[in-house]
Amino acid sequence: MSVIKQQTGESIQRILDTFPEDYNKLHLIMAKMAAGEDVKIACYGDSTTDGINTTNHKKNITGTDHNLNAPNAWPAQLQLLLREMYHNNNINVFNAGFSGQRIENGWATDNYEANITKNPYYGVCDMVIINFGLNDAARTNRLYRYINQTELLIKKVIKDGSTPVLLSCNLTYLSKKDGSERDKKDVTQQYNQAKEYLAQKYNIPFFDLSNAMISWLQNNNQYKWGELQPDGLHFGDLGHKYQAMWLASRLYSNTVIINDSTQYQSINFMDSKSNSPFGYASQYTGTGTKYLSIVLAKDVKKFINQPTMEVYVWCETNNVACVYRQASYENATGSYVMHKDIMTDVVNSYRILPRFDMTNGKTSYGGVDVPRYLCDLKYGLNKLSYIYGKDKEIDTTDFYFGFFDFVKNYESNFNPRNLLYKSGPIRSIATVPARKNIVNYIRRDLYDQTGQDSLQLFVDGKKTYLYLEFEGSELNGIVLTQTRGMRKMYNDGFMLFKLDDSNLSAHVIRSSVKTNETTYSTAAEGIIPIFIDKTNCKLLLEFYIDKSNNIIMNSLNEQYGLLSHHVISPLFAFPFSGIFGNIFSKNISRDEDISTQFNITRAEVWYKDNIN
Repeated sequence: MSVIKQQTGESIQRILDTFPEDYNKLHLIMAKMAAGEDVKIACYGDSTTDGINTTNHKKNITGTDHNLNAPNAWPAQLQLLLREMYHNNNINVFNAGFSGQRIENGWATDNYEANITKNPYYGVCDMVIINFGLNDAARTNRLYRYINQTELLIKKVIKDGSTPVLLSCNLTYLSKKDGSERDKKDVTQQYNQAKEYLAQKYNIPFFDLSNAMISWLQNNNQYKWGELQPDGLHFGDLGHKYQAMWLASRLYSNTVIINDSTQYQSINFMDSKSNSPFGYASQYTGTGTKYLSIVLAKDVKKFINQPTMEVYVWCETNNVACVYRQASYENATGSYVMHKDIMTDVVNSYRILPRFDMTNGKTSYGGVDVPRYLCDLKYGLNKLSYIYGKDKEIDTTDFYFGFFDFVKNYESNFNPRNLLYKSGPIRSIATVPARKNIVNYIRRDLYDQTGQDSLQLFVDGKKTYLYLEFEGSELNGIVLTQTRGMRKMYNDGFMLFKLDDSNLSAHVIRSSVKTNETTYSTAAEGIIPIFIDKTNCKLLLEFYIDKSNNIIMNSLNEQYGLLSHHVISPLFAFPFSGIFGNIFSKNISRDEDISTQFNITRAEVWYKDNIN
C-alpha cells in the first residue's frame, strides 16, 4: 500500500490520470514505483532482449511468462534490481523478446497485442521498452520501413495509455565486409539515429544503451569484450546483468552518479539519496561536522541489524574511493559498512572503528568527519549500507553515525605515499605566548576532500607504518591526525611530541577554534626513536588494532625490530585518521613569548595486512 493511499485514500494512478495527456510519463512511473504501487514494464525486442547466450535460457513462446525461461536475461535482472532498490515487490518487468524478429516487416506491430497486452501474464503495461533493429539492419534498404513501422508501434503503445521507451540497439562488432549479414556501422549510424529521431518527434524517452555498453567495455578493468560477446552479437549473463544495472540506475530516482564530470559526491542522512530513516527529529547540531548536523539516535534497539543508510552509486569511471566520514564517538561496537558489487553480488564488510569505552565519561577528544578509506567502487552499480549492530553492550540509549564521500583519485588509500610529495618539507615558524600551547596550522583544510594531506593511522585488518625525519627543538610536536571536533568550538587530534633531546611521547589534543589554545592528554610515553638529539630525530612507527581490539603503537628500528611497545588507552576518543603535518608548540615560560621553528623533512606511510 502506498503512502498516498494511507494518507488520502487515493491511488497514485487516479492522481496521474488527472494530468493532461502526455506520452512521456517516465518520472510519474518512477514515482509510482517509489510509492509502492503496482508497476508493469514490458521489454519488447529481438534476441538481445530474449536472452540468447544467457544460462538456463529457453525459447520464448507467446502467452507465457518468459522470465521463467530466461532468468538471466536483462528484463528478469532488471525486475530484481528495481524491486530491491525501491523495496517494492509490486514491480514487474516482462520479457517479450523474440529471437530473429524485426519491426520493418510489420511483425512487431502486428503481434504487439498477442505478445504483451493479451498475454495473460502481462497485460497493458505502464511502460513498453522497444528494442528492435539488429535484425532489421541485416536487410538492405529497410531504414524507412523500419521508421514507419516503429511509428505505428509507438502509436499503439500510446493508445493503450502506456509510455513507450526507445532503447538503442545493443552493441555488435559484426561487419558485412567479413561475411556477416549485419554491419556495426549501419546499426549505430542508421538505426540508433532513427530511434533517437523518433524519440524527439514523439517526446518519449530514448535510452542510449549502446554508448553505455561501449563505455563499460572500454573503461572497466575486469572484463574483456571478446569474452563477453563471443559471437559478436549476443552478450552472456554478465553483459545482460550490466544492461539491467544501467537501466535500473536510470529508473531509480535516488541513484548517486559518479563520472569524469562529477568526480565527488557526499551523501549524509539529510540527503534523500541516503534512504536513511532518520531526519530532523534525530539531528544533533553541536558538532563541527561539514553538515552541522549528525544523527543522535534514541531508542536504538529497534534499529539493531538494520541499515541506517543505504546508497546506490552508479560509477562510470575508475579509481573512485568510498570514504566513510565517521565520528570518533560512534559507539555501536558491532556496526559495519557493507559494500556490494551488484555485478558479481560480492559483499565486503568493514567494521566501524574505533571501539572506545564510552562508559568512562572522559571521551572528550573525539573528532568528526574522520576520513576512513574503505574501498574503491566497482565500475557499474554499487550498494553501500551502514548497518547498526552491537557485539557487546556499551551504550544502549543512543548512537552516532557519519556519512559517505565518493571521490575520484582519492589519495589517502592503502598505497605507499610520500606525505610531503606536493608540499615539500613542512617548515613551521611560530610565536607561542607565555604559558600557552598552540597548533600552527600549516594545513588548514581539516576536511581535505581529496585526501592529499590525510593520514590513516589505525586501519582494521592492516598495520600502518609511518617513517618520519624531523628537526627542531624540544617541546614541539607533529600532529599526526587532526579533524574538526565533536564539539564545534574545537579541533581534535593525535600528536607525537618531543619532550627533550631523548624522550618522545604521544598525546591526544584539543585546540580552540577561536583562540588556538591547545590542551592535551598523554596516550603513550617512552617512545624510542631510531635516532634523536637536540635537533634531529628519525623514527619508524607501527600502528594497528589487535585481535582483542587493543590500540597498539610500536616504535621499530630500520629492520622492523621492536624498540618500544605501547598500548594506547581507550579512555580518550581521538581521530584514527585525519590531516597530517600541523605543528604543536608548548611554551613553559611564565612571562615571555617564544619563537619556535620545527621542520618535517621526511614523512612516508605504507600498509601491510595484519595477519596476527
